[in-house]
Amino acid sequence: MRDPPLPAKYRFKEVNFITLENSKRHLPESLVSTETHTRYYTKYLLEDRGSLVGRCTRIWCAYREVSGSERESLASVHKIDPDVPILIGPYALKFYCADIHTDTYTQDILKVAQKAQDAGIIKHVLLPTDVWYLGKISDVVRNSKIVATKHENTLFDSIKDREETVTISAFKRTLAQFETGYEFYGAIIGVLKAIGELQDAGLIHRDISFGNIVLSDEKYANPDKKCESVNVDFGDGNSVEAVLVRRQSAPMPSSGGLHDLDMAASIPKSVPKLEHLVLWTSKGLKKISKPLTNEGNIGPDFRTGTIPFMSIPLLSGEPNSVYDDLQSTFFVLYLSMLTFDTPAPNCYPEAPRTTLPHWPTEVQEWADDYVSMKDLGIRKQDFFQSRAGWLVCLIDNGLKFWLVDPVDRTLDECHGAALLEFHQAIWNWLEDKGGVYMRTNVGAKPREVAAALERIVEQHKDRIS
Repeated sequence: MRDPPLPAKYRFKEVNFITLENSKRHLPESLVSTETHTRYYTKYLLEDRGSLVGRCTRIWCAYREVSGSERESLASVHKIDPDVPILIGPYALKFYCADIHTDTYTQDILKVAQKAQDAGIIKHVLLPTDVWYLGKISDVVRNSKIVATKHENTLFDSIKDREETVTISAFKRTLAQFETGYEFYGAIIGVLKAIGELQDAGLIHRDISFGNIVLSDEKYANPDKKCESVNVDFGDGNSVEAVLVRRQSAPMPSSGGLHDLDMAASIPKSVPKLEHLVLWTSKGLKKISKPLTNEGNIGPDFRTGTIPFMSIPLLSGEPNSVYDDLQSTFFVLYLSMLTFDTPAPNCYPEAPRTTLPHWPTEVQEWADDYVSMKDLGIRKQDFFQSRAGWLVCLIDNGLKFWLVDPVDRTLDECHGAALLEFHQAIWNWLEDKGGVYMRTNVGAKPREVAAALERIVEQHKDRIS
């Protein structure tokens, strides 16, 4: 706790340090440490998401405590008193509960991605530098055997089949913190390249959204300030001075790219057309004869992603594919213009501002909690089926950063061209006696879309930089 001790029932409300046992480390394989534990100072909680199915993600902005020769080196370089504790960062310290039945877990997707990155295949994905696997929730974390006995309750079954997992990666700005339009598009282009690289490695991301896109440049509010003094409580109730030292930067090839492979999976070798709903599992294709819920929705075990960004085919019950990642990126681009009004102030690595989107009704309906996913897919299909309606909606409701003149509601030429290019790349139009229909272009290639956007952005670079 950072404040004076509180009554026992409140004592663990705030985490100050997290200690991890090195014997449970996973990545990278070459890392050898004589220390038995690693301790992280948590500066602030960045994200705290509960989950009815037990995922329960928590992310801290954290700093690693250093000792030995590393400490001596940092103290010498930064002229720090030998008696003052030193912590280095910032890192993203992430706790979540991994579903042990998913491809991500059973096929060790992080290790597959790490090998592909070591081979130079993956460049635009920020991977964890270390992973800890701490054990199944019911046995280790919750210490509750009652959970394992309630077989009739699918909620408890889904919770018990998870393992507490911790990852460490470089703390980065997310897409919401872009500073210029040029940096924003650089990140979108980086995501498209990352999708192509993951495809080369035989992987699909399956959860592309605002929060899973990171920016490359680590633009500190005070770039010249390499150290920061803080008062911390090491657990004895006494506050002592410590020094936070900035770690080396972790650059990416473009302005940004993807991170968070918690939902990633191997690309299916084939995607047969079936009349029934299907589920790709570690043992192959499983045919589902009926939905899991009463509303005609096939439930969380069969789709992954953040609903407003999920592709139309995926919402409709089709298996995951590279195309889904591509279409999700288009929805990120479109929804950004309805969400981010101005570039975020540079507060990195302090807690970023909270962005509350005020989407128009026809867009907000994409994320209606009371509608089945299949119906959400129909709504989104109908929205983009209109050749001009989706663009008119953006012009009428788009935020001023993306408009030439907010009064005349004129979309900036660069943003309009980028949207239209992307839209035309992922959908084809067919015409018959019944009218004009929009069909998914499953042959769209992520790198070709990236190259097309690069050409557009370079044409308008002077204005959007």
